[in-house]
Amino acid sequence: MSRITSEQMKIEHQQPQTKYTALQLDYRNLLGACNGKQGARPQNQHCDTRKGDIEITINLIEGDKNCEDLIKCRPDGKIYSDNSSIDHDLNETLNLNLGFLKKNRKNALDVVIQKLNEKFSNKAWTEITMQKEIDKLNTRDKYGFYDVYYQFIVSYLKSKL
Repeated sequence: MSRITSEQMKIEHQQPQTKYTALQLDYRNLLGACNGKQGARPQNQHCDTRKGDIEITINLIEGDKNCEDLIKCRPDGKIYSDNSSIDHDLNETLNLNLGFLKKNRKNALDVVIQKLNEKFSNKAWTEITMQKEIDKLNTRDKYGFYDVYYQFIVSYLKSKL
């Protein structure tokens, strides 16, 4: 959920290229991904670097399946799923609950919570207030980007509706 640049990215194969050689150059099988701490010890790697040739449960390319609905968040920055296979992928295969990733998600959420608390000092956020914030987060900026970790924050706010 962080922003990547062409200098800090790699190409991920949704279906591992060692197992699906016919899909190696199929653009429908290719995703831009962060470098995932490439070169670090395996326990410190994440995303595609950690995944390697392991297949994951969620196919990120299938547009009919909204993976955001299958992944939940906690205010401490942890992401998880009630589906044990997806939860395994998040924690083991992709290693997405590394300390710094959880911290980054928590910090992004804390900024939004602080702004809402400042705006509504009684800390009683109405459904309309939260929906407006969700709509704002779901809007790209003038450069076509979403805020970093926006989906994590949206998921948290939706859980409070």
